Amino acid sequence: MSIFSFFGKKPRRTDSDDDTGRAERTVPAPTADASASRDAAGSASPRNAQAARNTARKIDAIESEMTSVLSGMRHKLPASAPASAPAKNAAPAQPANLSPGLSRLGTTTGMLLDGTTTLMTDFPVPEADPEAALAEAAILYASGQPQAAELLLLEATRDTHAESTLTPAWWMLFDLYQLTGRQSDFETLGLAYASRFETSPPGWQAATDEAPQAAQSTAATLPFSGRLDAGCIKTIERLKALSASTPSLRLDFMRVSGADADGCALLLAALRQLHKRGMEPYLIGASRLVQVLRDAIAAAGPREMEPGWLLLLEVLRLLNQEQAFEETSMDYCLAFEVSPPPFVAPAVQPIASLIDLPDPESEADRFRMPAVIEGRTEDLVRALLAHAGSAPVSTIDCSRLARVEFNASAQLALGLAPHCAGGKVIELREVNHLVARLFATTGLADIVRVVPRKY
Repeated sequence: MSIFSFFGKKPRRTDSDDDTGRAERTVPAPTADASASRDAAGSASPRNAQAARNTARKIDAIESEMTSVLSGMRHKLPASAPASAPAKNAAPAQPANLSPGLSRLGTTTGMLLDGTTTLMTDFPVPEADPEAALAEAAILYASGQPQAAELLLLEATRDTHAESTLTPAWWMLFDLYQLTGRQSDFETLGLAYASRFETSPPGWQAATDEAPQAAQSTAATLPFSGRLDAGCIKTIERLKALSASTPSLRLDFMRVSGADADGCALLLAALRQLHKRGMEPYLIGASRLVQVLRDAIAAAGPREMEPGWLLLLEVLRLLNQEQAFEETSMDYCLAFEVSPPPFVAPAVQPIASLIDLPDPESEADRFRMPAVIEGRTEDLVRALLAHAGSAPVSTIDCSRLARVEFNASAQLALGLAPHCAGGKVIELREVNHLVARLFATTGLADIVRVVPRKY
């Protein structure tokens, strides 16, 4: 089939075909007008026929040339691929305006990413460090920003994944409210603490200067001295008489030096009788009594001092120290293989300033830290070193210490380091938890012994 057949060109007719066609057609008889027209066109007919034949020859020549060209191209292409199909792995065409060096790099990032490398879109987010949050809260409080410290501590108390720092965060927050006089917030936090840990919260402490005076004005005081043994029966009788005539009592144990089973049984029976009547006494020097009882139990043997165990549990209950009560209960249970008495919170909150009231005879030898330490600390360091002297261990009372400035804490560490490097110990007792955390942050806790207050 020729190329121009697609465009409707009819095959050329031969002369024999023309003659046959003319013979077969019936020609009507010419009229006068038709004869005239034929005579007029007769002279032009030979020229027109010749022009038509020349045009047909040119078209045939062009058609023949194009057919031969296309036939040659078909033989040069692979037989398995269509003539117009691009090569399967052919590189994409490069833009004409690329320089020769850039054209070799391609137009995609395929050269940079080797096909196996992927771009990292999800960057890991580091987890917050709870220890760092507590340190930051302590620094903010030391810098006089209690509101900012409170926000961090509130967030830390909600963190359930950091158990090691959870309880210290609560204690720091309790101290923050206590030191800033926010009793309502302290008590609200206490309710949340009791619900969270299923234990009694710390109690609000009145100002240390007012608590002893308030207790002295409303309570009768009964001192105990020497050993708690059968000889203390007279003191127990006085206790019973006072309880019948006064609404509250203070029992002073500052001068108790020892105890045995008989004396512990007498005092335990008197305290239980007061509890049944709804009267629970304040205990002066209770920490000394606790130590005396523990020493007596250890000296007599765990199974030989059951009244001492029970008296110790009763004293811890009156002090509202539930955690210490539970730990001692476990030891009692293991020693006697019986169930210990349950913990019942005291009807009155113990007064902290009375629990650890110092012995009047040794008060002159005590060194008490000021309420606030800030600025330069050279004078304070000299006073601390003079108090420590050559003693192997010196105790510093920090119960009044409310706040220490960050730089002052660092200066204390530098000033006390040479003294403690020789093996001597300076012990800071009753440090509030905000200041204790600051001392750990500035490195002072690595130089001196820091004993935080107990809750």
